[in-house]
Amino acid sequence: MAFEAGLVRRILDDTAAGTGALPLVSLVLQELCERRRGGWLTHEDYEALGRVPGALSAAADAALAELDNDRARSLLTLLTRPDGEGGHARRSAELGDLDASSRNTAHQLAAKRLVVIEDQRVNLTHQALIDHWPRLRDWLTEDADFLSWRAKLTDLHDSGGVLRDAPLAEAESWLAARPDDIPEAQRQFVRRSTAAQTRDRRRWRNITAVVSVLALVAAVLVVITTRSNAQLDQRLREADATTLAEESTSAAEGNSATALQLALAAYKTDPDSPAAIGALLRQRLFHRGVDRVLSPELTGVLSPYDSLQVSADGRTAITVATDPTDPVRVIRDPAGPRPRSEPLQVNRENRLVLSSDGASLAELDTSGALTLWDLTGHHPPMVLADSGVDYASFSHDGQWLLTMPEETTEVATLWNVPARQRHPTGYVKPSGITRSAFPLPGGHHIVSQEDRSAPGQPGDEPWTVVRDTRTGAELSARNGWSLLDSGVSSFRCADSSYTVADTLTGRELTQGTAGECHKTDNAGRHLLIRGSGSSDSVHEVVDSSGKRSGLTDPARTWFSGTTSSEGTSVVTGPRGTLTALTSREGSVHISDLRTTSEERLQPESVMVTSPDGNRLVASNQSQQAHVLDGERRFVGRLDVPSYEDEGSFAFDTTGEQLISMLPGKLRVQNAADLSVLREIPIPGPPGFGDEFNRYLHLPSLVSTKRDEVLIEYRGQVTGFDPETWRITRPPLNVLPGKGPNTDWSSVSVVGRPGHPDEVLVRSDESLTTWNLRTRSSGPAIAVGPTVGQATPATDPAGRYAAVTASKVAVVVDLDENRPVESIPIDAAGAYGFFGDYLLLDGTAQLEVLDWRGRKVITEFTTTSSGGDVTVENGRLFLSHFGGPSDSIPGEPQSWFAELCGVSDRDYTDAERALVREELAEERPCEG
Repeated sequence: MAFEAGLVRRILDDTAAGTGALPLVSLVLQELCERRRGGWLTHEDYEALGRVPGALSAAADAALAELDNDRARSLLTLLTRPDGEGGHARRSAELGDLDASSRNTAHQLAAKRLVVIEDQRVNLTHQALIDHWPRLRDWLTEDADFLSWRAKLTDLHDSGGVLRDAPLAEAESWLAARPDDIPEAQRQFVRRSTAAQTRDRRRWRNITAVVSVLALVAAVLVVITTRSNAQLDQRLREADATTLAEESTSAAEGNSATALQLALAAYKTDPDSPAAIGALLRQRLFHRGVDRVLSPELTGVLSPYDSLQVSADGRTAITVATDPTDPVRVIRDPAGPRPRSEPLQVNRENRLVLSSDGASLAELDTSGALTLWDLTGHHPPMVLADSGVDYASFSHDGQWLLTMPEETTEVATLWNVPARQRHPTGYVKPSGITRSAFPLPGGHHIVSQEDRSAPGQPGDEPWTVVRDTRTGAELSARNGWSLLDSGVSSFRCADSSYTVADTLTGRELTQGTAGECHKTDNAGRHLLIRGSGSSDSVHEVVDSSGKRSGLTDPARTWFSGTTSSEGTSVVTGPRGTLTALTSREGSVHISDLRTTSEERLQPESVMVTSPDGNRLVASNQSQQAHVLDGERRFVGRLDVPSYEDEGSFAFDTTGEQLISMLPGKLRVQNAADLSVLREIPIPGPPGFGDEFNRYLHLPSLVSTKRDEVLIEYRGQVTGFDPETWRITRPPLNVLPGKGPNTDWSSVSVVGRPGHPDEVLVRSDESLTTWNLRTRSSGPAIAVGPTVGQATPATDPAGRYAAVTASKVAVVVDLDENRPVESIPIDAAGAYGFFGDYLLLDGTAQLEVLDWRGRKVITEFTTTSSGGDVTVENGRLFLSHFGGPSDSIPGEPQSWFAELCGVSDRDYTDAERALVREELAEERPCEG
């Protein structure tokens, strides 16, 4: 079965992103399959079907014919709410709040794909049901008064208010008329309000007419009313914050600018709301390394495909929005302080190519007709070809436009763009696969990237080919090279290295080392140099002139947790500064890249950083350990054995001494020059004499303080003076009974913060506190078998510890020696306490747990390996690249302030419809 050209794109464009989009697409495809002709799904059948609205209406009517219409009508209208503009929007309902028959109807409707049930909540599959299903629209029109009243009743109930007088009389009337259409919780609310008003009236009949008593009662009522109003306002804010946080999460995929705006609004509405804090943290993680986000009023909500093109200087951009009614837009000075937008009258379905200088745009339709647009306004649009053009490309300087024919026997055409003149060529389109072709500045040469087979080699490989424009003669061909920046340069990657050369002359411009270098930015103007392994962030950017710009703050990349460069264009400012503009989840993100021309080491990961951040230990691709300064400049290589791992280095509290933990000893070095100050043997318990067993468990740092360093080795904890390195505490075996065959991966010993004489021991499905001063242990607290990392997480005060066991996270009160929470959750370890929350390793996701509320408030997918995510001194490190953007503080107010620096704007009309009127009167960051 096959799709007619362009049909898939039409269906996706007609189907808005969000919850329910997949069932809606599935429904349309099912209807098309039933109408297919042979093995083809066609545009004609799609139009006959009525496109998405027609398919949706027909399928919904057919599904309803098999159900109880009254029950279905009651549930479907319950899943809507007035949108404040005369229409309706979706709302979800708790499955548990429905009666048995309504729950049964919900499952029947889910089977018919009219509703979805996720996380025990019921929702309409798509807003299109409300917008395009006539029967549901008729029901909503007929029930408009009732539905408007029910929505107000629900808001009042959820906010903790009460019904009195006329509103109560209206509620009693509706309850008598339509009891089955009012959820049980709201019915009970009305009955309680009736009973409360009856009691109040009876009470007032008994009040005496004594003036003094009346005055006293009046004063009391004022206090009660004031308190009740304050409580009601707080409940309304809690409800508003939760709703805004949910809307932010819903918008996160496909409309990240709105997701950010609503998260800011949620936190401003109620800074104590766990839902608002979760939404805000998700946005803080998502926008890590982003300086500004362009307003959707400027760009529209961008399409996920080819939605952003940017000129080389960053002064002009073209955006294509998801909304088919939105025009293509020209954004002027998008990275500047005052960007502005204007519509461009081109067909958004056509292929658009922006010149590097931002002055011209080529528009190519599906028939091969080509139009040249002058974005400076000096020339009207010019049709260059009525048909037959396969693709078009501009030269590096934007002065020349090459049009490639569809047929391989035809000759390409070259245009002088400023003069609007056609120049004949002798360039015939090659018969093989041509991935790209560009005219070089001056118009005398055409360079292409073609797939050819090398002599004696099986299969095709990329070749860079230079031809004479006038004759078409091949002047040079180089195997294994790819084009850069409209072909003015070429690059080659081989054996963890790269080379950039001038395409025309072959002259080498620069070379360097790289873990990965075969990718360019979206515009194809810059080569992106990455590290290897888990640290796949970009470390260096190379332009077509061979200029290398190292990133001094590698965590501050435009990827923000994603490894894809699609949608990102790096542009060069007037002073040589680099800025990245990225189309990501419907929005344009802008990141100012901090660069240096100095050589920087590209570590695979950073193992440990000194307290002042001026020194760090990192591994490279060969697993060698190096010491770097705070700017990632090379200080020296550590002479450590090959079996060394990430947990075997530490700095003292001053940052002046580096400690390497080796089998049976410590090596202490000067952190400035790496000179060895001393080596100290570490005592261990008997029974480990065999040389092989020495490597089963290396020493580990328990804690470091200004006056003492605690080291654990083979289950024994020993204290050392960090100045003299004499033993301050004799060895204490905190793991009695452990021997050479112990699985040390399930054992961990850590210091207890705020309690210098105590350590925590995780072993044998228990957690135990040992007092080093009294040399005694507390009771073993059962926490279950170790899952993932064994190291317990502790809060900064040392009051609580958290560990993960089988399908559960356990929080222990260390003062009372007892578990206080056992939360069902599948996690591979606890990273640490982060403010009032607990961060867990949810394998593919970072999960933020409100452990007191026993609920995950947000989760965030990160490409970092689990060992790279840590919480240190109340700050979250996502990847340990080193640099100021690599960590996030634990205070929500700091996230709010930083995100307001990224986006401080008014609500769009669509966003304002989601926010209560009085809350939408000012920007989230205002005041």
